Amino acid sequence: MLAVIGYLSVEMFGPNKQSFLPGKTSSAHHQIELACDLCHTPLDGVKQKACLDCHGDALKEASDSHAKKVFNDPRSYAMLEKINAKKCVSCHAEHLDTKNSGKTVSVPTDYCFACHDDIEEERPSHKGLSAEDCSASGCHNYHDNTALYEDFVKKHLDENSTLSSTVVPLRNIAELTRKKLPLIAAKNLSIKDQDASNLVPNIQIIKQWAKSGHAEAGVNCTHCHKTDDKTKGSVTAKWTDTPSLKVCEDCHTEEAKNFYKGKHGMRLAAGLSPMQPDLARIPMKQQAHDKKLTCNTCHFAHDYNTRKAAVSACLDCHDDTHSKAYITSPHYQLWLKELSGELPAGSGVSCATCHLPRLKIRKNGLNRILVNHNQNANLRPNSKMIRDVCLQCHGLAFSLQSLADSNLVLNNYSSSATEKHKTIDMVKNRAKK
Repeated sequence: MLAVIGYLSVEMFGPNKQSFLPGKTSSAHHQIELACDLCHTPLDGVKQKACLDCHGDALKEASDSHAKKVFNDPRSYAMLEKINAKKCVSCHAEHLDTKNSGKTVSVPTDYCFACHDDIEEERPSHKGLSAEDCSASGCHNYHDNTALYEDFVKKHLDENSTLSSTVVPLRNIAELTRKKLPLIAAKNLSIKDQDASNLVPNIQIIKQWAKSGHAEAGVNCTHCHKTDDKTKGSVTAKWTDTPSLKVCEDCHTEEAKNFYKGKHGMRLAAGLSPMQPDLARIPMKQQAHDKKLTCNTCHFAHDYNTRKAAVSACLDCHDDTHSKAYITSPHYQLWLKELSGELPAGSGVSCATCHLPRLKIRKNGLNRILVNHNQNANLRPNSKMIRDVCLQCHGLAFSLQSLADSNLVLNNYSSSATEKHKTIDMVKNRAKK
């Protein structure tokens, strides 16, 4: 008994609490399953605040269709007796992955009918539809219906499959950084401008930097490699060979913030070791298993070629059917034409174009175009991609049909959708009445 108590004590208070997991963790949270304290309050279960600490911003951005305020209306109390929709854990119970086929929703698939059992009377167009078909068909999403609102669909009904203007907005961090930091050079830098002096004996490193986005943006060696040293009572700039991630965050604050929200950075945000591809639940290439995912994993040290990062950094790790099919897709052909100069910048479609899309934010009175490094932001349900990705190049009907076709997802949109999306025809029919 003493041996068992001793073993469990070491497990409980040590870094590895695997023995106490009551079941397999969902694909959404398995990376951070050992950081129990992020979600669990001792003797008091999972607090709602723990869910909102990570997912609250995403729900606000999505204009949550089923936000808590919807159910504060006394007329909704009868619904809450069926499913307490005020709490995330009512539908998203953890450690049940083997019982719910790996889905992040733990309630039965016909849960919509718990509250919307009169939908056939309210909308005759829904007569005969399966109770399990509400979200599975790609028509409705519980939290985020922004791409499926009827007025929004009406507005985009007559769009062509491919729009005439198909260029994504270009990043402008170099321009804005120069305005923010007076020490940043107002010109592109070359090898002769490097300020590493004799501290970097490897000329190859200097050459890589000189061709990088940093040199092009006026960022010299000391901007990253010299940090404040306060050990002697005064602040001096001390050279460091391996700058910390904090150095990246100084200029790329928004990118870092979003990186920590996604699958690539969520372990770091939880105080755990970096994510490694061998921890993933989707196929990864064997040679990538030991990589530790930080900023420099994709944006290689000194060679910050974002065009390389946009495709090769992804395919160096990901080995699933969708990723492997990319290099035979029409999107990849557009990407090659952009790289060759045949098409202008922003015309090609890389992995990052869809999974790390551009964001436009207002910062310090300026419009900033940046890359959203939270690849979870529009991944599930995939209709979340429509507003910030698909509509940059395609019409709404084409986008909805393509994303709802599971075969197209697998072949990376290398063919055409075989079925029309029900939402389009329903909205068209209602518009005629």
